[in-house]
Formats: sequence, C-alpha cells, structure tokens
Amino acid sequence: VLLGHHARDQAETVLLHLMRGSGLHGLSGMAADTVLDVPWWSGGDRSSVRVLRPFLKENPGELRRVADRSGLPIVEDRSNDNPAFRRNRVRHELLPLMEDIAPGATGQLVSLAEIVREDESVLDDVANRLLERAVTDGALDWETFWGAPFGLQRRVVRNWVFLLRGSGDLSLDRVDAVIALAERGQGGKSVEIVEGWSVEYRRRSLRLIAPPVR
Repeated sequence: VLLGHHARDQAETVLLHLMRGSGLHGLSGMAADTVLDVPWWSGGDRSSVRVLRPFLKENPGELRRVADRSGLPIVEDRSNDNPAFRRNRVRHELLPLMEDIAPGATGQLVSLAEIVREDESVLDDVANRLLERAVTDGALDWETFWGAPFGLQRRVVRNWVFLLRGSGDLSLDRVDAVIALAERGQGGKSVEIVEGWSVEYRRRSLRLIAPPVR
C-alpha cells in the first residue's frame, strides 16, 4: 500500500508525539517502509501488509503542483480545518509559528525523525541481543538483565511483549510497572499492561498472561 504522507505530516506527527511525552520511538515519526498487522485491532485472523510512504521528505506544495500539472484530482477533507482536532491546530497554528521563528523548522523535524529512527534501530539491536539471552520458553529471566541501564531494561520489556503478543502498543507507565514488579521480587504478583493482558512475576522470571478466552 502506498500512502501520500509528506514532510508536513511527518513534522506534525513528531510534534504530536513530543507533546504526549513520547520516547524515542514516537519521535522517529512515521516509517517510510513498514509492515502492519491486518487487522491491527484485537482478535480476528491476522495477516500483514507492507506500507510505503515515499513522500515523507517532500513539500506538500510541490506535491500539489505536480498533481496539478499531471491533471490528478485533489480531494480535500474538510475536517482538516476543524480546530477541535489537535493535529489541525499543530498544522495551522504551531508549525507556521515555528517556521516564522526558525525558517526550515519543518524540514529539521523531518531530519530529526530520520536520525532518531536510525538510533532506535541500533538500540533495538542491543536490546534484542540481550532479550535472546533472557528468554526461555517465553518467560523473561529478570536476573539476566536486571543490571542493565534502566533505559535498556525498558526496551527489553517492550520488545519482549511485542515478541509474544504481536503488538507493541505498551505505554511507558506500564513498562515501568513491569520493571517495578520484578524489582519487588514478590512471587505470584502481577500487573495488567493492556487490554486484559498482564505480566506475572514468578521464580525470578516475568511471564506474559493472555486474557481468558470468551
């Protein structure tokens, strides 16, 4: 699937994630080439689709000019002007102000996303090597990575959940709750992480517990 997201869309995405207190993953913005599970909501048979965004570095004005010269119709979504949506306020108020203060700010945000995505790839590689050593039969051995830097612990937990659950939509406070659970070392205790899924600490290991089948 080819999508038409452009440089301004990427800059808006980075700013929105920044305002939500995102980590590096959010600041990396949208990927130019990624694979998504379909359906990406819970349940149902899963398949995957490759999504390409070839215009993330392109100015929307230039894309519009190309479309006009080529006789391609442009469909305007009227909701894009509705200030009730935060993204629209970023588009019509915040980004123009940033460009006025620092011309080229949109392009710099796009560059930031690209740099962060490259750094994310390196950090994920380090975390996944540690994860391979820490996982046995799906359980995450706490003692294997308890001495790692806290940021790396977070990444290991997040990647472990993604590995078993097939989804990485885990908030930072839930990741920290899992680490706190392991640090307390109380066997049989658990914390809920998302949509009925929980993590239990038992025998110095963390175990992902799926919601009951209904």
